[in-house]
Amino acid sequence: MIFKDKIVRSGIFSLIAMLIMNVAAFGQGPATAANPGLLGPCTYLSDQVTVSGIDFNAVAPYLQTYAISDAAGNIVAFDPAGNFGAVPPGTYDLWAFNYDPTAAVPSDPTGLTTVADVMTLLGTADVCIEAAGPYSVDVCDVALFTDDSFCDTNATIAVVQAVPGTFNVNYTQEYYLVDATGAIVGGPSTNAQFTTPAIGNYTVYAVNYDPANPITVTNQADLDALTVAADCAEVASGPIEVISCAPMAGCTALAGEPILTPETVCLSDAGAFDLSTKFGAASGGYDDGAGNFDAVNVNYVAVDQATGEILGVATSAAMIDLSGAPVGTVACVYQLAYTQALLDDVTGFLDNLLCNTLCVPVVGPCLGDVGYCPGVTPAELAPFLDLLNQFFGFNETQICNFLDNQIITIPDPTGLIGDQSIDLAANGLDFCADKSNAPYCVTIEACVDIAVTDPCNCTSPNNVGPGATGLEGDFDFFYEEITITAPAGASDWVLDFGGVATYDAAGVAAPPMITDNMDGTYTIVAYFAAGDAYTLDASSVMAGVAAGSLIVNGGGCTPCVIPTLSEWGLMTLALLLMAFGSVTIAAKQVSLAGVGTRNIPLPTGSNFSLPFNAVIFRKAMYLTMFIALIGFAICFALYSEIFGSDLIGVTIAGPVFAYLIHLLYILEKNKK
Repeated sequence: MIFKDKIVRSGIFSLIAMLIMNVAAFGQGPATAANPGLLGPCTYLSDQVTVSGIDFNAVAPYLQTYAISDAAGNIVAFDPAGNFGAVPPGTYDLWAFNYDPTAAVPSDPTGLTTVADVMTLLGTADVCIEAAGPYSVDVCDVALFTDDSFCDTNATIAVVQAVPGTFNVNYTQEYYLVDATGAIVGGPSTNAQFTTPAIGNYTVYAVNYDPANPITVTNQADLDALTVAADCAEVASGPIEVISCAPMAGCTALAGEPILTPETVCLSDAGAFDLSTKFGAASGGYDDGAGNFDAVNVNYVAVDQATGEILGVATSAAMIDLSGAPVGTVACVYQLAYTQALLDDVTGFLDNLLCNTLCVPVVGPCLGDVGYCPGVTPAELAPFLDLLNQFFGFNETQICNFLDNQIITIPDPTGLIGDQSIDLAANGLDFCADKSNAPYCVTIEACVDIAVTDPCNCTSPNNVGPGATGLEGDFDFFYEEITITAPAGASDWVLDFGGVATYDAAGVAAPPMITDNMDGTYTIVAYFAAGDAYTLDASSVMAGVAAGSLIVNGGGCTPCVIPTLSEWGLMTLALLLMAFGSVTIAAKQVSLAGVGTRNIPLPTGSNFSLPFNAVIFRKAMYLTMFIALIGFAICFALYSEIFGSDLIGVTIAGPVFAYLIHLLYILEKNKK
């Protein structure tokens, strides 16, 4: 970029070649040696990004503006004050521009959309603009938690739900375990693992900071006081709850942990998601010390990762229904290991408590009568949990408290006596259960797709013809079938074939037919003129399919005529060669045997003649006609018509075939 000389000659302030920028998220750090004059901030935070410049020309009509561009080279935003607000995690470049908007050559950069546009503008002759930058800055996150709570009964609490955030490699990330009083009882830990303290509720915090600015953490208040401006440190939002509990003596029930990588589940398959191969085997059980051992059973519970609400439960058959979850839901499934003694005791106890004990001295039903009074012990835990979920709104936290702390809270939907918190262990129940430490999470997706499932099929009985030649395989219109996979229930499909005409089964121009198969698939049936190629763009607001997201190419079907007469000619020639060859070979064999011409004269003699027996030939012709009749019946069943070329071919080749059969019979008879 070059300033006009007349600006310099006029005495207006010359712009400085390099603008010094200050990029900050609530504060500034020390200058970096790698970029002298530029201030290096805490760049790992997904927070406000600002940039400012000094020593620029502020005399009217000159203006100063700033820009931020992403890694793809797109300008994210312009701002005259350099305040870009909250910026998603990523790598960005920061720019500063000083320009004269009244110059003869346009120099205003604020309408540009890409870095390439900026480079073009800066390279324009006599444009009155000065640029500083780019200055690279990384905007990242502190540690994230993918779950809001979990239970742990092991010797070591391992916060497996903690996902390290992306942060500057020069920064330090640590985890702290805080008890209910705010005291730090574990940490700092770099791997989010803590020796299990006493039974109780705890919270795990993640903090990210610049080691050049050491932090002091003695309690929860210190964690809350950490700020970017003062310490270049941030505590992750949404700390994770940990409930530490110890299993009863004699209980060794352990749920299996996930053994496969999480996957995407298409909505069309979510109705019967198989969990049988997703977790390791559960182990242990309950030993009462008197020789009675109750082995573990296995069930599963699926929860919405975002809300903790129960999406469904599965019995030992390991098939769970996730079809009720909206598209985009992350469903996290836990394996549950429990003993039958647990199920018997808990359901029996609650049945008596809810249906017989918790009544109120007012007119109305008992609390249990609002939905839970099974009267019988369920054979598996899953139906019991499902019942609690349906009638009492159980969520992941309540299930966790139930399984690991032996405490079950029954909400009172009547509001008359209040929620009931029941300590099962205090009531002497043989309680033995466990939940997998880590969930197996899947993402529910629509999995939209489109494909031509019956393209250019020359043998399709649905093709419309015959074509111009009238030959087999020549059609005027070809049948095509297209299948769309998308959420069911859409009736607003818009089909754009790119201007190519479609026809019906009668060869009349008509729109294609689309059928909702009620299983997440849609079938499109259309006919296309021979040679017409199309590009189908299918969209539907109801199915959440935008235009341009489902595109498939098809058509271009050309006549696939089979040269039937040529094939019959080849077959006739082959039959003639076989007949004459058989006679010649047989004659030579007779001659070599010294029998002379008693049976078949040699073809070298002047009296050479072909063997012929009218009676045998007539029978061979009957056999040939019978075989031809069967062949025509099969062709008619497959193609619904008999081609004239085949009639001519059979008429010519049939007698030759009959003669060959008759000849082989005579030769075999003479040999005997």
